[in-house]
Amino acid sequence: MGALSPQRGFPFECAKVWVPLDYDGPDRSLIALALVRLPATDPARRIGSLFLNPGGPGGSGVDFVLGLGPFLYSEEVRASFDLVGFDPRGIARSTPLLCFDGLEESLGRFPRFPSPSRRGRK
Repeated sequence: MGALSPQRGFPFECAKVWVPLDYDGPDRSLIALALVRLPATDPARRIGSLFLNPGGPGGSGVDFVLGLGPFLYSEEVRASFDLVGFDPRGIARSTPLLCFDGLEESLGRFPRFPSPSRRGRK
């Protein structure tokens, strides 16, 4: 993880983790998810990490931790837990979503699957 200016009072650490786009085909395509960690304030009492996601749609977990992380929990919780935020697929610093100009352009990109409008057609 890279640090965000710890010498200036910003103790956050940043990273990107590569994960499968599709867990049914983990060897095919990978995407990057952005992470930020605010380390526990007392490493000797550290228990683990709390993963935070503000929800959405479109919420950045990285921005959530960067903006509110130091203020979210009591001193006791902050002493014992790292706070980790992540940007889900297509959000802020993570791999963007694919956008298309129309339906026809998108059809060639995705595999066909049965749908109610296609049943019974040949």
